Amino acid sequence: MRKILIPTIIVLAIVIGFVVWYFLPKNSTEEKVQMFPTEAINGQNFLITLLGNQSSGYEWNANYDAEAVEFVTREYVEMDKTLANGAGLEKFTFKALKEGVTQIEFVFKKPAEEDDKAIDRIYYQITVKSNI
Repeated sequence: MRKILIPTIIVLAIVIGFVVWYFLPKNSTEEKVQMFPTEAINGQNFLITLLGNQSSGYEWNANYDAEAVEFVTREYVEMDKTLANGAGLEKFTFKALKEGVTQIEFVFKKPAEEDDKAIDRIYYQITVKSNI
């Protein structure tokens, strides 16, 4: 029992430390831009999954060109239900509407706050290819 308990506690401490570091406000004057290239097929759905934590009061919100992509659904899935205030995955499904390149900006903020109060931003560059 003790052989399993100690490694489990160490792993939990590392995971909790990462989650705390990830969700702390960034006070850097230098803005880091995270751009992730993604491909999609015209007329088909595609999925973007982000690490989140609904219990923190913060959530991801998507800003996108509605002529290029259509929002389909959003789902939150807890990663470990045994942990209090555990992290989860925010899954966004979009449909590609036309060929070309577009961008989706994800803003991590509290729902009532303005975008300029966000604690994180991630950008996905979506290349929509033909359905052939």
